Amino acid sequence: MRLRMVLLGVAGVVLLLVAGLGVALATLDFGRFAGPVAAQVERVTGRALAFEGEVSLRLLPRPSLSLRDVVLANAPGGSRPQMLRIGRLEAELELWPLVVQRRLHIVKLVARDADLLLERDAEGRGNWEMRTAAGAAVPAPEPAGKAPVVRSGAGGLPLVDTMELVNVAVGWRDARAGGEARSVLLRELRLSSRTGERISVSGALVHREQVVGFSGEVDLPGGAGGGSVVANANVTLPGAVVKLAGGIADAGAGKGLDLSVTGEAEPVSALEELLGVDLPSLRLELAARVQGDLDGALRAAELKVKLGGSDLSGTGTLDLSGARPKVTAELEAARLDLVEAWPEAGVEKAPAEGGKAAEAAVAEKRVFSAEAFELGGFGALDADVGLRVARLVLPGPGGTPLEVEQVVVRLVLADRDLALRPFGFVLAGSHVAGDARVNGRVAPPAMVLDVAAQQADLGRLLTLSGVALPVTAKADLVLALRGAGASPRALAAALEGNASLVVGQGVLKGDFVEGLGLGALRQAVPQLQRLAESKLNCAIARFDVAKGVATARLIAADAGDLSLVGTGTVNLGTEALALDLAPRLKLAVGGISAGVSVPVQVRGSLLEPSVSVVGGRVAPRGNPLAGLGRIVLDPGASAANPCGGLGEVRPAAPAPLAPGLGDVLRLLPR
Repeated sequence: MRLRMVLLGVAGVVLLLVAGLGVALATLDFGRFAGPVAAQVERVTGRALAFEGEVSLRLLPRPSLSLRDVVLANAPGGSRPQMLRIGRLEAELELWPLVVQRRLHIVKLVARDADLLLERDAEGRGNWEMRTAAGAAVPAPEPAGKAPVVRSGAGGLPLVDTMELVNVAVGWRDARAGGEARSVLLRELRLSSRTGERISVSGALVHREQVVGFSGEVDLPGGAGGGSVVANANVTLPGAVVKLAGGIADAGAGKGLDLSVTGEAEPVSALEELLGVDLPSLRLELAARVQGDLDGALRAAELKVKLGGSDLSGTGTLDLSGARPKVTAELEAARLDLVEAWPEAGVEKAPAEGGKAAEAAVAEKRVFSAEAFELGGFGALDADVGLRVARLVLPGPGGTPLEVEQVVVRLVLADRDLALRPFGFVLAGSHVAGDARVNGRVAPPAMVLDVAAQQADLGRLLTLSGVALPVTAKADLVLALRGAGASPRALAAALEGNASLVVGQGVLKGDFVEGLGLGALRQAVPQLQRLAESKLNCAIARFDVAKGVATARLIAADAGDLSLVGTGTVNLGTEALALDLAPRLKLAVGGISAGVSVPVQVRGSLLEPSVSVVGGRVAPRGNPLAGLGRIVLDPGASAANPCGGLGEVRPAAPAPLAPGLGDVLRLLPR
């Protein structure tokens, strides 16, 4: 009986307690919490928080608070008044802390139909850097008695167990980069707290109608402010997976990032729609360890990239502390195949509709286009990149891949001034080295080019350039050119400098006579009819370039019974040729040296040259010499070399991955 009375008494107390809680909940004005919550948010973030829409309460099955149109103010000077607007915010609350302790413990927080803008101003400050206009914390809320006191968790914000974001538009804008806005749609994001401050993360976002999924775990620091954050995450992209593992030593200051990144895509072209660029149908593998500070320098060590048959490894640094981002890297590759990675580069396409400059160049059959240089990207960043490639495959003429070996280059870009100093490579067995510079700071852009090729295989190089001249010989080539122009054509018309070609001993095939336009000479002279090939003793061409006009300082060649001298100009601006050549046939009659010289003119353009004999006409039957036009008997012609002993080509000693840079660069004029 006594036990029964005790149980009834306990039950009565519980009923009274439940009834009391029900009355308390029914009489609570949750609108009164809006002011204190907004004050606490402003104290922590330095931004005003407003509840513009309806605030409602549901008691069962668990107290739930629903708010509409919640707005967080943007940073002073932002591009719009609101940094964040939430269409609907729902919170499920713990009953006991709310009623008894006046403390907000949120079991589940859901934000729907939100719009978040992240932006940097012209001075590089991000609107996510929460602080007051004066740089100090906002004064604490008024004491209890004037407003309800709402206790909270770490950092002055309510305790939250689970957070869900649904249909959130996230925009990004940087005033330093022109202020163009970009955005993605966060379709869903779920954050769930676990023991030891561990947060599980999962969700998906949509960009360019492509879905990116992610999942992982994050260990957050205890207490407010900084502290270490450790994360492991998987990111699923269309046809690709990226894995992240590591953390940051001081999350509050953004210092001490140490993150391992691995990823693979097969094929990488599956990412085309997401990235908005054309990509090859190749397998991609990458790995790197990223270390540094988020607002300073980030270094990628242990960098390894494989794309199809190409590979790239090394280290790189991205420094964000200066006026412009700066990339510094030391990279090397056993093979880089740009034809495989960029197949469209070697395919000639018809000019796009409206491309008047390209159409005009095709119609005029010009080498140099009148289309203006596009150097706007030069100002996006600075760079200092060293690259060494054992074998580089490039698109070649006629769609034939061009293989370049032992490539060594250093690219330096500083405030729109690009320099390749030095560069060197081996092409078709020929050692090429030099310096190049394009200065985009000045208008029009200025260019400097110094190139020297030593022991070049002349025949192979001519074949690669599309010129079918049957010659086997070694040559030294030197170019020293400077100029300024808004387009390739304007630049060519303004070039200054010099160029020279010195060809050593070799062999000329017999049909080189026809290549020089002297077929009539072969018909007239029995010696040439029997000529299958001729020994080349030398060939020299030296030009001085002024205001885009290359004037021949010396043109001379000697090959067995034939020699050649010439003068003239090549107008690089108009691409017109005006060369006068004098091929000579050496004769020996009765022990007396003599010869026959046939003046030849080279006219037309660089793409369509024409060779003609001066005064030539159709030869009457029985008189083949009449077709040669103006024949000059030259009793002084002999076995003397018209090159004057200047045709020596010095041999070069090859060096691995540095093709005679020192020797070749000494050929350049200074």
